[in-house]
Amino acid sequence: AFTGLDALTHALEALTVRCSNPVSDALAERAAAALLEHLRAAVAGDGKALGEVMTASTLAGLAFGNADVGAVHCLSETLGGLYDVHHGMTNALLLAPVLASHGNAAEVPLARFASRLTSTVFQNDPGETPSQRAAALLGAIEALVRDLGVPSFDALEVPRTDYPEIARLAAANGSNPSNPRPMGPTDYEQILHTL
Repeated sequence: AFTGLDALTHALEALTVRCSNPVSDALAERAAAALLEHLRAAVAGDGKALGEVMTASTLAGLAFGNADVGAVHCLSETLGGLYDVHHGMTNALLLAPVLASHGNAAEVPLARFASRLTSTVFQNDPGETPSQRAAALLGAIEALVRDLGVPSFDALEVPRTDYPEIARLAAANGSNPSNPRPMGPTDYEQILHTL
């Protein structure tokens, strides 16, 4: 579950970063669609779904290799380095909140992708406006994370007194400039306080 959610993070960050391009977008969209559709079944042990997830993971790797990752990884890599927590788990916990924090800067690529997804991914109609489609996608991500039993951020027991240092290190990460909007330590600390 954590590995698949890490791959989903690779795909969706590649789709929203400043360095995205038509090649990375095509790879990212194919990967993210397959992961949203098949990851639950793969975690349950379905062989065909496992194959779909392995292919999607490879495509997601190619996507971020041709674009970059962003704030989710900046925070996740910092948390992993400081507290030895599972990288895929922290990505899963951070993915929807960080994408939501980007607001309008990430809305267009998320909405475009959501409009191409099958109805099996959404519990409700994704809506007509870009804002509604992006919100529906974030809701689908949150549902997937919840369904796969990812623990809450509180379970990591990260001291709130460490948030300023975590935020400083996240802003210093080499992928920080790729974010769809400028991100400084204050932005990262605000995200941490929403978790």
